[in-house]
Amino acid sequence: MSTLGYFARNSVIRILSFAVGVAFALLVTPTVVGAMGKAQYGVWVLVSSIVCYFLLLEGGVMQAVSKYAAAAHGRNDQQEVDRVFTVGVALHGLSCCVSLLVTAALVYGADFFDARHVSPGRLRLCLLIYSSCLAAMFLFRSHMGIIMAEMRWTLIAMLAMLRSTITSLVVLFSINESNGLVLLSAVNGGGFLLESLLCVLIVKRCGSARFRPRLFNRALAWEMLGYGWAFTVTQIGESMRYRSQNYIIAWFMGVREVAVFSIAMQFVGYFLSLMQSAFGIMVPYFSRLQADGDGEGTRATLLFSLRLSYMASSLIAACLIFYGRPFILLWLGEGFSPSYDALVPLSLGAALSLGMLPADGYLLGTATHRTLARCAMAEGVLIVLLSLLLVTPYGIVGVAWAYLLASALFRAGIVPWLVFTHAGMSLLVYLRLLAELGVTHVLPQVLCFLLIHDALGQGYWQLLFYCCVQAGIAVAIQVALLRWGGKSPLVATAQGRAA
Repeated sequence: MSTLGYFARNSVIRILSFAVGVAFALLVTPTVVGAMGKAQYGVWVLVSSIVCYFLLLEGGVMQAVSKYAAAAHGRNDQQEVDRVFTVGVALHGLSCCVSLLVTAALVYGADFFDARHVSPGRLRLCLLIYSSCLAAMFLFRSHMGIIMAEMRWTLIAMLAMLRSTITSLVVLFSINESNGLVLLSAVNGGGFLLESLLCVLIVKRCGSARFRPRLFNRALAWEMLGYGWAFTVTQIGESMRYRSQNYIIAWFMGVREVAVFSIAMQFVGYFLSLMQSAFGIMVPYFSRLQADGDGEGTRATLLFSLRLSYMASSLIAACLIFYGRPFILLWLGEGFSPSYDALVPLSLGAALSLGMLPADGYLLGTATHRTLARCAMAEGVLIVLLSLLLVTPYGIVGVAWAYLLASALFRAGIVPWLVFTHAGMSLLVYLRLLAELGVTHVLPQVLCFLLIHDALGQGYWQLLFYCCVQAGIAVAIQVALLRWGGKSPLVATAQGRAA
């Protein structure tokens, strides 16, 4: 199984799906902000952030289904696949019940919300609709886990693209000031539920797995819960890294500043989604390599995927930093210009963090998930503490710097040390990787920007052209390195696996 071929087959359509989602989001966001206003939009950001924590109630069961079913596929054991699926469906039923109880608590707690910008009754309805849809979605998450275990990433990307297209078009043509919050809740929640129902139809039609109650195994259920719990802790850390800032800013500065900061975080969210589209497919791949006992292939795959991910993350961060300000001014106007001041440190932190995505896949795929969970939680706690410390003197920019400082410590220091040590490689290999990337990718991006950044003006099409030029240079350099990899020991080692 070729690493390069695996990326080529599965990442391209996922990136296309991401591009469609971003295009719709860029089109819809000004309409939503214009229809709702800054204050109402800030409330929606908080509501969606609260409800997104619902995914934590799943307990990481979908990822456990994906990992254990992928290992069973590697052994060609269909009965074990059915057993994993059966246990997953049962655990997801429990998650659904817990989610409904939490939904009731959220609806009751709506009375304690600050009613200056939205009535408790409307907030209660929004939480009820969105949370109920996600709770019902849990019943079908095991089906998505089976599709992931089969590494059918193209199909998953097509479903996500269909969901984003439908929801964006409905919002674009239906939203107004009176229905904004309720419409967004119903459309987004319904979109996720529809995507899950389509997964059910696909699994049943293909016969990928069957629910067979007699195969339920309590020991396997506890084992999957243990894996899922570690993954959930990781997700809690992720939520603290990417969502805690909204609550801190709302508490100290108000929901209007949440709206401004959320624009910068929206770009980081696109950054995250793009990187996950390209490199968030490695867990079942590493699981199969581990099942095959291919240690050398695992190390080579890790190096090769890290090189590609760091190349991509440095390119995206460079484009956000170089062209973010003129784009925000064109897109939303001068009132959102402070978003760029937060975007710069956020982009740098995201480049350091998301460049390590294949390492996350390695830790999850080789059952070293507890290590990743501890690091994610510690990093999330540090971000919260630093944000609380910096928000008062420096505002949203201080909160953004908190993310950068924590990412530099954990994602560029502690996590690489843990991963390379576990893989049996020297940390010098990682340092050499960073040095080569600085010379072969970061420096050319800076030089390119200095040469072309204002050659044709600052319109939408000009900014797109500049980004395409930057991307073309990065791709050309990477192709050259792959073709003449023998000049670099690091590339040669990784290329030997990909060939």
